[in-house]
Amino acid sequence: MNIFNILFTVFIFSFILFHSKALNVTHDSRSIIIDGNHRIILSGSIHYPRSTAQMWSDLIRKAKEGGLDAVETYVFWNAHEPARRQYDFSGNLDLIRFLKTVQDQGLMQFFELDLIPVRSGIMEKLFASQGGNIILAQVENEYGNVMEPYGDDGKSYINWCAQMADSFDIGVPWIMCQQAAPPKPTFKSWGGAYPFRTAEDLAYSYHGGTNCGRTSGGPYITTTYDYNAPLDEYGNLNQPTWGHLKELHDVLHSIEYTLTNGEVKNEKLSNLVMATIYETKEKSSCFLSNTNTKIVQMSASEALITLFQHGLLVSFQIAGRKHIIPLRQTPFFCFVSAQTSLMVKKLNKAEDEPSSLKWMWRPELIESASVQGRRDVSLNKIVDQKDMANDATDYLWYMTSIDVAKDDPVLNGTVTLCVNDTGHVLHAFFNGEYIGSQWSKYVSLLDLVGAGITSPIELVLNKNVFKDLSSNKWTYKVGLNGISNKFFNTDCASKSSSRWISDPILVYKNFAWYKVSCSSIIS
Repeated sequence: MNIFNILFTVFIFSFILFHSKALNVTHDSRSIIIDGNHRIILSGSIHYPRSTAQMWSDLIRKAKEGGLDAVETYVFWNAHEPARRQYDFSGNLDLIRFLKTVQDQGLMQFFELDLIPVRSGIMEKLFASQGGNIILAQVENEYGNVMEPYGDDGKSYINWCAQMADSFDIGVPWIMCQQAAPPKPTFKSWGGAYPFRTAEDLAYSYHGGTNCGRTSGGPYITTTYDYNAPLDEYGNLNQPTWGHLKELHDVLHSIEYTLTNGEVKNEKLSNLVMATIYETKEKSSCFLSNTNTKIVQMSASEALITLFQHGLLVSFQIAGRKHIIPLRQTPFFCFVSAQTSLMVKKLNKAEDEPSSLKWMWRPELIESASVQGRRDVSLNKIVDQKDMANDATDYLWYMTSIDVAKDDPVLNGTVTLCVNDTGHVLHAFFNGEYIGSQWSKYVSLLDLVGAGITSPIELVLNKNVFKDLSSNKWTYKVGLNGISNKFFNTDCASKSSSRWISDPILVYKNFAWYKVSCSSIIS
């Protein structure tokens, strides 16, 4: 599997100002401090490999118009170094181009980085201390979720990460990420129910995008990373989420000085309602929160007397949702008045749009490619799939043979093939014939338990009669015939078009490649 996991670094790139002079970026318990001024930095995630390079400028422009101050991105190191010392910064992996695109739009940046990106950022003078727009850097991403099983080694590793990061002296603050309980589900399979997040509840990924190639994490995980974000998978405004958050961002910007410089105090009101008040000599702002799970009816005298004394902004959290209402003639934001209907997308019915898609298919050449004995490696043991395939593909063939005497008991009954497997799915063949498939159970910490087939592998007649095949001579073949011959490339069709079949189109067929084409796509 090839998952977008990042051990080091996040960049925050900010839109608030576009500058060429060096900035002093620090922080205290209240906020980020830029050149001595406390700032509220509203940041959203835009992950550069999850869109095309041609989309970046438009995505960043819409994020800025939506009220963001900064863009955050991981550095997808598994994409940049797919094999040891083989680097790729081309196309939508052109990290420096992405950072400069954010800078050209006048935004700041929050960056999760690694060794080479740090050095490249320093050389290109992209950090705020050099006059660039990178104001924060993150040294690891959610490593705390998996660190505990490694004991002292895990602690040593994270300490090494911190020391390595600090040694670069990039002139902006480093932060770390610790998330003990990530929300579930962590991924969505193809064909499963699509989880929807309302505009009130979502404020993480500003543009999710698409996990291209194998980067979704496995062959049965959908490639979409849409996230119901303010910008949808294809970069379009996702209303009402985009507009809803823009209004909230505008309100927060309007009271930035009060929130970052005001004196803070809490007042308990009736019915478990708490008022949090930010107050300076010039003005004040107030947030009301209700810890009840039910709607609370507050007396007008209590609320209005207290809040008129302090009031620029009032925020209510009623029945689990936050609501901000105006006092006097002040800016306000109200969750309860947000549009709750969903935006319905309809198919484009333009007359010049192709009326149908052209589908073709071709079979995977299983017999000649694998089952009949073509192989890459032979060993007298079961090898971990990651070690054998080296992350070049999600598919690995395991092949062995067994000699059975005429009087062997396994010939006189129904034999079950029992396999321990941590892969997504196992397909089994006997004497070149397909005999069935089976899903595996999900396990975590694959670096500890291994990937793919593990011992024992047994032919079982009953609890007393079985054959353990684990120590047999096993031959391995990495990948599929279609992957080796790049069936997925557009120029592959012209080289072997006779093998693609257009009529009839077989569905629900194992080990088949499908291709669809159309003359144009109307935006």
